[in-house]
Amino acid sequence: MQSKELTEPASGPLQAADMRRPATLVDVAFAAKVSIATASRAINGRRYVSDDTRAQVLRAAEQLNFRPSSLARGFRAQRSQTVGMIVPDISSPFYAAALRGAQHVLSRQGYTVLVCDTEEQPQREREALDLLTGQRVAGLILAPVASDHANLRQVLARQPMALVAIDNRLEGRPTDTVLVDNVEGARTLTAHLLEHGHRRIGHISGILSETSGADRLIGYQQALADADIDFDARLVAEGDWSEAGGYAQAMRLLDTANPPTAIVIASSLMAVGTLLALRERNIPVPGSIAVACFDDAPWAPLIEPSLTALCRQDYALGAAAAELILVQLGAKTPRTEREHRLPMTLVVRRSCGCNGEISPLTQPA
Repeated sequence: MQSKELTEPASGPLQAADMRRPATLVDVAFAAKVSIATASRAINGRRYVSDDTRAQVLRAAEQLNFRPSSLARGFRAQRSQTVGMIVPDISSPFYAAALRGAQHVLSRQGYTVLVCDTEEQPQREREALDLLTGQRVAGLILAPVASDHANLRQVLARQPMALVAIDNRLEGRPTDTVLVDNVEGARTLTAHLLEHGHRRIGHISGILSETSGADRLIGYQQALADADIDFDARLVAEGDWSEAGGYAQAMRLLDTANPPTAIVIASSLMAVGTLLALRERNIPVPGSIAVACFDDAPWAPLIEPSLTALCRQDYALGAAAAELILVQLGAKTPRTEREHRLPMTLVVRRSCGCNGEISPLTQPA
């Protein structure tokens, strides 16, 4: 039988003069005239509390603007109301938009997001993972950078949690994964250049040990095969996603004995480097060489010539990852991990040789 008796706390109940301090569970219990244990059970939706008493407690909590401590709840449940997010470069528009998507979904369910930037360094990735597991985060959204994921798997085996990988598969561990459809995207870009009559198309790839780099190379190869064009490894130059990498690899392709007449580039930053290299060599775009790339950027329609690119759903990717974290946290039975691929839209401008302009999709704010 629940007790209705409560001794007034030594510090006294929350008075008007004390409104600057946050209300506590003791204050709520005193205002509702129930025990602290009963107030706790009512607020946390536990059993053995009558409907009338629960309503009485919740009414008092609302009047006092009581906010339960997420940290305290987390320690009692052995996890916090925090979700960690580890990304290689938070300054990247892609990861910034993905973070916004994740935050908007998780905040509606009372979770906060703690972000760590690894700067593309596997050691910093391991340190970030140790930090977040030490904080007992409820879940983790991870964009892996290490080519060998053995250390990550070892840490995650010691500290099981809801986990979603984004932008790069976490090899060797069954995990929900959210990616853009890299293969289909690269196939679409390459096929578009083939439609312009190009038969010698170069590819400045991303890092090939990463999912995005490897899958985009596969899509490029598929489009060539569909057109009965033999793959020529000399036309593939592996970049590192950076502007400098795009410049260096474009120069390498231009210095081949039989240079390409078009280039598919795996990122917009590498496209900037490529365009700088072409300008330095006085090679007109698209007059002498056509260019198309991944990752439509806000500046893409503003440069001359305007840049043909694939528009990704960056915000939606982060939101989808957050939704999967929430599903895992609420799951009562074992689930089958799945790979989710988000489509991209081809935004046709002038750098590929087309005359028309198609406005890029607008990402959610």
